[in-house]
Amino acid sequence: MDRRLSCSGEEGGREELRVWERLSPIRDRSTLVVYRGGGGGGWFWYGLRSFLLALGLVVLLRVFVVELFVVSGSSMWPTMETRQVIVVEKVSLWFFPIHRQSIIVFRHPLKPWKRLVKRVIALGGERVWIRSGRVYINGRRLEERYLHCSFSGNFGPFLVPAGSYFVLGDNRDHSVDSRYGWVVRWGDIVGVCRCRFWPFSRFRFY
Repeated sequence: MDRRLSCSGEEGGREELRVWERLSPIRDRSTLVVYRGGGGGGWFWYGLRSFLLALGLVVLLRVFVVELFVVSGSSMWPTMETRQVIVVEKVSLWFFPIHRQSIIVFRHPLKPWKRLVKRVIALGGERVWIRSGRVYINGRRLEERYLHCSFSGNFGPFLVPAGSYFVLGDNRDHSVDSRYGWVVRWGDIVGVCRCRFWPFSRFRFY
């Protein structure tokens, strides 16, 4: 190093260049290997890892956090209509109880491959019956301001088993629900509907 610093002129310049090349970090093999790895193959594997990571996050969100569903049928009219998209949230199931009149998506008790959306009417341990279209829970009439059509049917009385939920559609004359003799178990619930997402012009929270 002392010799390089004391050299001058053309000869000294060439000597200084040779010494500098021996000391330059660009000669380090690890640097050159990293540089060669930046080719097309490196970008491919980087993109593949990024894609798989994003896909994994989407799957985790869909399975454990939130999921979108497209409504089919008129059993929840006018709250929901065919081809509308709803957002179903899943996390709160593990931390908070399901409340009466919540809208839930669940697996059909008799056809597990199907998903239904209904409104929770009665909880486990409660007695429900319907007289002339009016719903009574443990002898008290349930206020249902979300209904926009009349219903004159009768049902019950029926005792909801513990850990289960009695559900009805908002459009009672066109709904297959717990009046057909089945209830929804907690383990069959997919999530709670939080909002109507599409179309944007009819966006609303539930």
